Formats: sequence, structure tokens, C-alpha cells
Amino acid sequence: MGLITGCSIAIFLVSIFGYALQEKTPLAEQGLIDSNQFYLNKCTYYSFFLILTITSTMRFAFVDTYYYKDVYVWCKDKAYVIDKARDMERGWYYLNYALNFISKSPKMILGLTAIVVIGAYILIIKKYSSDPLMSLLLFFFLEFMDTNNGMRQMLAAGLAIIGYTFFLKRKWWGYLIFIGLIILGMQFHESVKLVFVLMLLVIGKPLNIRIIIPIISSLIFIVYPSAFQNLFESVLDESRYEYYLDYSNGMGLMRAVIVGVVPLVFSLIYVQQNKKREVISEEEAVMINFTALNSVFVFMGLSTQFWARLAFYTAFAPMIMMPKYINTIFPEKYRRIVKPVALLLYFVFFVYNIYVNIEYGAMKDFYWSWD
Repeated sequence: MGLITGCSIAIFLVSIFGYALQEKTPLAEQGLIDSNQFYLNKCTYYSFFLILTITSTMRFAFVDTYYYKDVYVWCKDKAYVIDKARDMERGWYYLNYALNFISKSPKMILGLTAIVVIGAYILIIKKYSSDPLMSLLLFFFLEFMDTNNGMRQMLAAGLAIIGYTFFLKRKWWGYLIFIGLIILGMQFHESVKLVFVLMLLVIGKPLNIRIIIPIISSLIFIVYPSAFQNLFESVLDESRYEYYLDYSNGMGLMRAVIVGVVPLVFSLIYVQQNKKREVISEEEAVMINFTALNSVFVFMGLSTQFWARLAFYTAFAPMIMMPKYINTIFPEKYRRIVKPVALLLYFVFFVYNIYVNIEYGAMKDFYWSWD
């Protein structure tokens, strides 16, 4: 508990520093056009990155970290790597094997994963958020603890998020880098190939028919999960991800409401408000659609872990769009109240999530360690 407490205090102090130095720009030169966009001091970004990266790297363990630390130690033996490369994606074993030439400490793989994942979130927030400080705090409150679990998939998700920034450049070389990053991510977790499908869905108008159909399907799935069970089981049968279909191991209802329902409702209101004015840019439309798909995965994740984990590839979007929604949907006289109240409620959820992990037994190992 000491590690996450120290991390939280440091984030709080950096946030005060960042808030004092941020500037309100009349028009965004990059990212999502917003007449009330904030410019955040670079030191704030670097501070968030260092604090969160150090915290993740120096943790002793969290949920499945034990296993990945053991795998790293075992991967110093090339015979083990060759023999075990069929149990998980081959690239993960060879990455661990290569890092062993630099250091025998499992901190190498923890540190590399943290650098990629946290760096990816900060990169995309810096580029597209109209209120980066609020988005960074939402990342810390909602997603940071989850980045310390499922290291292979998180590494793949980090590469995918970096890939999105290149894809949205709409240049041929950007597309090539995006494809290369996804293929690289597939060497660590095959599920990242779903990103190719996601990009086909999110391109286009906000909340288009390709987005509405998954939303309706997810609502049906909530009511009748058994209607989809045979299909999912046939797809994942005898695969390394079959155990994700445990229907007794979904996410909590409170998280689904906060991370899924609220952003989706705000997306619907925002798009309806701006539909006739045609002020939604292509990049913003993509973020709105990613937000909707994240809600889809969250809703379906109520029943099974498989869908909840696919939200790793879309979780960044609500953090980017929520500040924009608040700034646009609510009248100016209410914004000064809504924004701090929203952050307070997200902080309460963060504390609740820590409490859940304490009850689960995960937080007892989340302490500073050199091992």
C-alpha cells in the first residue's frame, strides 16, 4: 500500500503544479479543435510519465506479475525458450530471452512494459485531449492499476495506441508504421489483431451504423449472454484464450456504469448537439467511435473476462473525450462545478478499486521492491 499511496501523493502534487502552469489557448493547433483547449507544461507530462513508470517498475507483484517474473528468470535458458514458445506467443519468450543479456533482473521486463504502455497513453492524451491534465488524471484513476496486470496484452495495447497516432496522420508511411506496430504486438498477444477490425469500424462519421450495431448487440448480450456463448466458444475452443470465457469472472457493475454507460450517453448527447453544425473533425469522430466501442466491450465484459480485456485497446478514448464532453455539453456556468465534481467521483472510484484489490489480495504485493 505504501507504493501506491506515495504514487498518489506525487500525482496529486504534480497535478497542482500542472494546473497552476497550464494555459488556455483560443484555438488548438493540434489534436481535437476546441475553443477552450488547455496547453499543459511539458514538465507535467514528464512527471506523470516518470512517477507512473517508476511505480510500475518497482512493484514487487500485482495479480499475474508473479508468473511473468518467473518466466523472465526461466527465459535465461535458451532450451526453455525453444520448448515453451508454444505455450504463449513466441515473441514474448524471445523478448525475455533478449532482455536477459542486459540484466537478469525481472525489473527489465516490468520497466519495458511500463515505458511502452504509460508512454503510449501520455502520447495520445497529449496529442488529442482538449484538457490533458484532466485526461491524465482519468488515466490514473481508471486505468493505471490495470496496466500492471496482463503484461503481454498491455504491451500489445501500448503498441496499438502508438499505432493509432500514426494511422490518424492519414499518410502512407503512417499506415505502414501502424501495421508494423500491430504485427509486432501480435508477437506478444494475438488478440491485438482485432485492432485491424476496430479501425474499419471507427473510421467515418461519429456513431455510424457500424458502431450502432455493436452497441445494440452488446445490450442484447447483457440480457441474453447464452445467445452468443456457442459462437464465442467455437471461435476460442482449444485456444490459449479459452479460459477467458469464464462467465463467472466479469467486471463489476460500478465500473461498467462509470467507464461504459456515462461516456456512451455523453457521446450520444454530444453528437446530437453537433450533428447539424458539422464541427466534428475526422480525428474526433474516430475518438467518439472508439469511446462507443469501449462501452461495448465494457458492457459485454460484465459477463465474461474475454470482452473486458479487449477494452485494453479502446480504454484511452473516454479519457480523451470526457473533458471535451463536459466542456461542450454543460453550460459555461456549470462547468466549474461539473469538472471538479467529476474528478472527485473518479477519485472515489479509484479508492474503491484499491479496496476491491485489497479484498482480492492483490495489493499486499504492490510494494516497492528491488526483486
